Amino acid sequence: PPATKCHDDYRGSKQHADDVRRIMARLREQHGLRNFYILGHSVGTVSSRRLAMNIGKDEIAGSIHSATINVASPRGHLATVLGNVSGDFPRKSAGAPMLHVHNEKDACRVTPYEPVRDYAGDNLVTVRGGIAEGDPCGAGHLHSHQGREELVVRAIVSWIKTRKVNRFIGA
Repeated sequence: PPATKCHDDYRGSKQHADDVRRIMARLREQHGLRNFYILGHSVGTVSSRRLAMNIGKDEIAGSIHSATINVASPRGHLATVLGNVSGDFPRKSAGAPMLHVHNEKDACRVTPYEPVRDYAGDNLVTVRGGIAEGDPCGAGHLHSHQGREELVVRAIVSWIKTRKVNRFIGA
């Protein structure tokens, strides 16, 4: 079902950033965690991109954006939830390092590969191959890296540990 409480006006707000800061403070206090990464997949990239801009590089170690939404519905509920999700978001204002992960054949209409390829530059892991079955925007299919999940996770972990980008993974 579509999100009902986490609309774009909240995702881009100071309140959202402060809510995440409180969670990070609690994790520091209770578990001693120090390095935080923001990760969003598909609709979650609306939040991960906004948070990357609204939480400073002194607070997060980086952000990861997987199957990024770059095309919104022109009107209706989805537009209210997603807001401006163009590839033109001000990436330079996100002080912490960013990694983008995207299947080059992602068939979901709101997550085309080309815009990500064009703006991510050397910070893009291009996923090749996988299993293209089911809903092209769903939990399976190339959109969710079906058949390449382990490779994607390994590439993300490698980037977190070394800051080296595996530019192409898969077939």
